[in-house]
Amino acid sequence: MKRAVLLLAGFIAATAAQAAEPIRIGITTVLSGPTADRGQSEQYGAQLALNQINEAGGVLGRPVEAYYADNACKPAIGVPETKRLIEQEHVSVLIGALCTPVTHAIMPVIAEAKMPLVIATSAGQDFVDASGVGGNDYAFKTIPSEVDITRGLIRWLASKSVKSVAIVGRCRRLPPGQCDCNGEGCARCWNPGYGPGNADRGHD
Repeated sequence: MKRAVLLLAGFIAATAAQAAEPIRIGITTVLSGPTADRGQSEQYGAQLALNQINEAGGVLGRPVEAYYADNACKPAIGVPETKRLIEQEHVSVLIGALCTPVTHAIMPVIAEAKMPLVIATSAGQDFVDASGVGGNDYAFKTIPSEVDITRGLIRWLASKSVKSVAIVGRCRRLPPGQCDCNGEGCARCWNPGYGPGNADRGHD
């Protein structure tokens, strides 16, 4: 989160003009519902980073303020809340949206508004493919995709002569493609998809 906020500060510095008026950044995250603790952690991290930036003099002598939107991990809520940050709070840049379905849903919104969006959490490969030249010119990603992370992990496991991997996840089953070793030297991949009352051992 600190890295994302610092990247935002770079965007803002390029266009800052007013001498003392606060710079506004918008953060759309999950602050209610079953995964609210993740959004609250993101909020705390952003505030810590902003405190450091402001204590050091802000950006071009201007303090930086964060405006939050609770997207509740629901596109129907996240889209209007994102528009509120853009149209009513007049933020200069957005961080979001922690929840992948909401991040997908707001991509057309930020493109239409020409509003930079820093994707600091959603790890889907499709965000990498859709960002930048040839895609959404206003979307920027600060973390590797889940595909990059998986390939790096498999390469490391292969270097340790690990031949069998078990993925123990939440109730939902991972798609087989996410358990594909992609020719990285893993001979067998097991995806049980365990959940309450689920004895399915997945696939080998």
